[in-house]
Amino acid sequence: MKPARAQLEDALASLRAPNLRYADVRFTATHDQHVRVRNGEVETLASTVDRAVGVRVLVGDGWGFAAASDVSEESLQRTAARALEVAAASNIASTQKVTLSDVAPHVATWSSRYEIDPWSIPLEQKIDHLLAATEPMRSERRIHQVSGDLSCYRQEKIFASTVGSYIEQTTTEMGAGIEAVAIDDGEFQRRTYPNPFGGDFQAAGIRSGPRSSAEGAADP
Repeated sequence: MKPARAQLEDALASLRAPNLRYADVRFTATHDQHVRVRNGEVETLASTVDRAVGVRVLVGDGWGFAAASDVSEESLQRTAARALEVAAASNIASTQKVTLSDVAPHVATWSSRYEIDPWSIPLEQKIDHLLAATEPMRSERRIHQVSGDLSCYRQEKIFASTVGSYIEQTTTEMGAGIEAVAIDDGEFQRRTYPNPFGGDFQAAGIRSGPRSSAEGAADP
């Protein structure tokens, strides 16, 4: 779950030090879903969510940083306290003056645009899409293996600072790619579409070209 704005601001407000000059907290949540089919069967179904929080503090001329994968309110408070301890210790050993820029607080929310939310598409539909994109390639006798990959990616970021800034950013992407492997007369050829890195990532949708990929692998 995503921490509320009040929780992040409370963590910053909990910091106490005579020469505390600045602090900020950053939250990140990364959602990944991956589907892979090979030769007409589902080979991989994976879905993960990684969350983390990091706190940065400036005490005097010493910076301190602490991070945690637990994003609960209690963990936020502990992480902020740890960053403060590191900053205080760094200040003791600091030999250079830290000058902060004079910036105004910024409050904003931004999300990347997309035509269809990848997470609103049923998993069965994604599997059917890959099977439909790869199955035509199997009609070519020289094609020994065909596969298709589809990945959905979403990253949520939140930034809050003692200056008063609070910024939310969400990036959403979806991409797919197909591959054909041909073997004939002792020669091996591999072709991919649209590129060799698992597909193009877009916000608008997916394109597929199974026939061109098969022809390219069979006729180098």
